[in-house]
Amino acid sequence: MPVINFAHLHARENGILREPQDFAEIFDRTKKYIRDSYYTHFAGVEHEGGNEKRVTPIKKGDLRFEPLAEYLVENVPNITIISSSPLLEHDAMYMKVIFERVLMKKVTKGSKGRKGEREEKD
Repeated sequence: MPVINFAHLHARENGILREPQDFAEIFDRTKKYIRDSYYTHFAGVEHEGGNEKRVTPIKKGDLRFEPLAEYLVENVPNITIISSSPLLEHDAMYMKVIFERVLMKKVTKGSKGRKGEREEKD
């Protein structure tokens, strides 16, 4: 089973994972190799010139979790995300908090849109 290491990809490609669509491209490129679910690793990373210097806590690197969370909330793939950060448990919980924040933002935004639609029907 292939495993996507986002920190490694980000470093090797000179910091390409910045927006949700950047993550979408990775999922599209790997889709043909995946059976029914994605296994991934996520951590911060320091890199230079396409070389990974070191894996860092998420807040210390330039790879942000928010764009991945935005992609996941919109596309809902079957995915397992493994924290490979030096602050393993801390960053796992940090990713959970960020994901829930992005999800709540979408739910709140969606409910505001439906409220407007109801008012128009009245």
